[in-house]
Amino acid sequence: MSEISKNNKEIGKTIATKVPINIHNQLMNLIENGDYLSISDFLREAIREQLKTYKVANFREINYFDAKKEVLSYFIKYNDCFLDEIAIDLELEFELVLNIINDLINEERVVKISNEELFEKRRIDSDTY
Repeated sequence: MSEISKNNKEIGKTIATKVPINIHNQLMNLIENGDYLSISDFLREAIREQLKTYKVANFREINYFDAKKEVLSYFIKYNDCFLDEIAIDLELEFELVLNIINDLINEERVVKISNEELFEKRRIDSDTY
C-alpha cells in the first residue's frame, strides 16, 4: 500500500511482516519502557541503520579548498569525528579527507585524540579556511 501526498506523489510504502511471538514481546517491552513510540517507529529506525551498512560510497568531485571548508564545518557541527564518518557523510574520498585532517593537525586546528582515528576541533576560526 502506498501513501500519496496532496500533489499525487508517492511518499511512502507500507511493509508488513510476521515475526515470532518472542520478538513481538521484546518489541512491546521496548515500547512499554518508552524506548520507542510504536513497533513501526522501531522498524523504521532498524531499517535505516541496516541500510547504512549497505550504503555505497558516491564520492564527489571537489577541489581541496572547498573540501577543507566542508571538513572544518563538519568539525564545528560534530566536534569529535572519525575519519570514515567525515568521508562518508561528506561524500569525499578517504585519502582527500586524510590529507585535509593531516594538514589541520599540522595547523593545530584539529587534534587526534585516540588511536582509532578520532579527531576533535581546536581553535577553528569560521573566517579562516
